[in-house]
Formats: sequence, C-alpha cells, structure tokens
Amino acid sequence: MRTAGATPRIQGRQWPAGLVALGCLAVQIPGGVPATALALLVWLVTLLLADRTALRALWLPRFWLVSLLLASLSGLLLGQHDVRLGGLALSRTGLEAGLLMVLRGGFMFALASWASRRLREPGAQRLAECLGARSLGQAFAAAVDLLPELQRLFTADLASAGEKNARGRVRRLARAFSALFYHTASLAEQMSRPVDNVSRRSPLVRPRLVAVVGSPGSGKTTSLLALASSLRRRGITVGGVVQPAQYRQGRKTGYRLRDIASGEEIDFARRSSAAGEQGLPFRFDPAGWEWSRDRLRRQSRRARVLLVDELGLLEAGGGGHLQALLSLGAANRADVWLLAVRADCAEVLGRMLGGFDAMLQPGCDPEHVLRQIILADGGQAGNCAGRAKA
Repeated sequence: MRTAGATPRIQGRQWPAGLVALGCLAVQIPGGVPATALALLVWLVTLLLADRTALRALWLPRFWLVSLLLASLSGLLLGQHDVRLGGLALSRTGLEAGLLMVLRGGFMFALASWASRRLREPGAQRLAECLGARSLGQAFAAAVDLLPELQRLFTADLASAGEKNARGRVRRLARAFSALFYHTASLAEQMSRPVDNVSRRSPLVRPRLVAVVGSPGSGKTTSLLALASSLRRRGITVGGVVQPAQYRQGRKTGYRLRDIASGEEIDFARRSSAAGEQGLPFRFDPAGWEWSRDRLRRQSRRARVLLVDELGLLEAGGGGHLQALLSLGAANRADVWLLAVRADCAEVLGRMLGGFDAMLQPGCDPEHVLRQIILADGGQAGNCAGRAKA
C-alpha cells in the first residue's frame, strides 16, 4: 500500500527490464554488428517475457523490408566493392554500415515501444508532474504509438492509380509524419523557452483534451454549443470553431463553419454526387480550412477553452482540422481543448493527439462536465463515459 508522500514509483516488475535495457544500451553503443545484434536479440527476448504488447507494436513488415533494402543499397553505394554475392559486387564496409544502421534502429525502436508504455504508468506520470513536465511522457508515447498508423497510411491503396496515386501517397505520408513528430518537436521548442509568467500555465504542460464522442447526428455540435454557453455564463473565455450541418427536407446538404467568439459563419461543404476525400459525399472548400486555421491560431492565444468541431475521417487520415491543431504548438495558451470526435475515429485520433484526458457522450449535463472536468484543477476528473482508453 502506498502511503501519502511516498516517492512515486513505476511498477516493480518492470525494473528488471529497465536494467536489461541499460545493459543492452551499454553493449551496443560502442560495439559493431555482432554486439548490436546480440543487444537486439536480448531485448526482444526480454519483451517476449515482460511486455508482449510492446513487442507486437514492432510488427511492421513493410517498414523492416524497406530498412533491409536500404542496408543492401549501402553495400552497393558505399566503399570499395570487395565482396561478391550471387554474382553481384558489393562493399563489405557498406554492408556492415547498412546492417549496423538497421540493427541499431531496430533496437531503439524496440526500446522506445517499451518506454512509451512505462511512461504512461501512474508512477511515471506522478514523477513527471513532480518535475514540472506532465506532458513529456504523453508526448513521447504519442509519437511511438503513431508508428503503426504511419505504416497503415504508407501501405494503404488509393482508389485511383498512376501519377494521382503517387501524389496521394506522398501527401498522406507527409501528414502522418507531421502528426508523428508534433509532440516531441513542439515540446523541445517549448522547453528551450522561459516560462511565461503572464500565462495561466507553463508551456511544458499541454492542454487537457476533452472529447465529446458520438456518431454522426448524435448531437456533438449541440453539446459543444451548450458547454460554450455555460462557460460564458461563468465568465470563462471561449474560442474555436464549430461545424453545424445544413439540412433540406430532412436530408443533410452540407456544413457551415462558425466562429464561436464572433458568431461569424461561412459556407464550408456541399453534398456532391462524386465521393470526395476519404470517401465522404461532400466537397469541402479549401478556403474554409484556411479560415478555420486562422481562427484557431488567433483564439488559442487568448481563450481559456478552445472548441473544435469536428474531428472525423479526414482528421484520422491526417488532414482536416487536425493540421490546424497540430500547427498551434507553443503559441497555444488554452487550458482545455474541447473536441467533437466521431466514435469510429476516436481511437486513432486519440493516439495522434497523445491521448484524451476525458471522453464524454453527447447530451452530458453541462454543469457536471464543467465542475468535474473542464474546471477541475488538474485532478482525477470524472466523466459521463469513463476514462479515455486512447
């Protein structure tokens, strides 16, 4: 039983694995191919015994295939060709350099997969809070957890072929990389700056992410607007954008974008007979995305609560409003991001954003949400749908 004031600790059974990790690092850093291969083998066996979930996260066949291909190419391109393999002249030095790169990359990948899970444990989180870096573990874990999504985007087949297909792959891969490195790059930038004494929070602490999760038409936007009204009645500054649907004779015909702070609205999307991005039956105005990005950037600097509606299929593919959120970085001063999230995309989006602090159902009592989650002072907030798993 842990007594009050005791030193935060990570689960005891993982300390042996941590010691093995340190030993493997010590062996492979100064060593060559044999030492690095041995360190990787020992660590994989350790994961098999101590954390099979972290081991399963390494199952990225295309990723490893491309890595081995790069190692082979190094044998062709680097050094003097002094080895023949199957009639092909190769460089022993180049092969060793390429293989060492793959082995060391694999070891660090495997180590990061395990470390990201350990940093999520309560003891590690409490220790991070004591050090004033509550979001550090979440950011690192988010970056590692997104690797399977990166592979999914890399290998996904687009509907069209040829040059259009190639452009689509490059665009989606670039979006995935921007999401992958957002937290770690943003945090590194923020840590190099002094704490802003005027701000309500240290830039090391990310905003709390509260997701209203539901299917299309379940009332996510209505719930966000109700929460915004309740917050304003309490004198809390609210900003952001919502995306109310437009209907004609009971049929959804499109969407508009509304600036929460000013009430300004613009046309955003119209129903189309041809499938648009991510197979959606709507065509989105590119100017709408820029309008949304501009509003979020400006309001995140002065609002205490930032609303974004909605995060769905486009955002799960790396586009949509996700790009606006990821671009905020150190400029954000909002304490809470209140997000409308499609239920079928919640798990993926949670990983991309580093995990939701709370997940709510549409129709939750606004006063309960305000007291227990949004206005809670960093404590263990309750919610209407249970703690987030993402």
